[in-house]
Amino acid sequence: QGDRPGGARVAMMGLIRGASTMEGYGILLPRNNLVDTNVLAHQPNYECVLFHEGDVSLEHQAEMQKTVRRLTFVDIGEWWRGEVKTCEETCARVEGGCNERHSCAYATMCMFYMSHSWAILESKGFDFAWRLDDDGMIESPLMVDIAAVMRSQGWVYGMRHVRRSNHG
Repeated sequence: QGDRPGGARVAMMGLIRGASTMEGYGILLPRNNLVDTNVLAHQPNYECVLFHEGDVSLEHQAEMQKTVRRLTFVDIGEWWRGEVKTCEETCARVEGGCNERHSCAYATMCMFYMSHSWAILESKGFDFAWRLDDDGMIESPLMVDIAAVMRSQGWVYGMRHVRRSNHG
């Protein structure tokens, strides 16, 4: 899409599961607060979009929206359940088709991020998508519009992998 006042529209997206209590969201809540403080406060064209499997209550959505500006939830539950079911039916017919490491839920998540999420975000007018997992902590202010840099360089894909953990 073309340039917009304020820059390209950027979705910082994640795929989450619902919880029975707010505490059940664990690391997602501090992650959301860091996104708000260190990104959304400095980049008016960025928004946080959380996709869920139809299991994040409206009360929990409202509670999270109190602390994160420009936070939208998108229910993909019907699509998700259909894809998992199709995968499971296929696995039942194919010898060795599914295993614990690569479950149908995992395969569906991969498919979601590779294609379905892009179609949804494009239909909502986003120009760029930034995948940020629940444990992706942005610990300092983002003072540069990454989408503007990417656009000026003609880049369509970028990644940054800085890790402060003991896994992987």
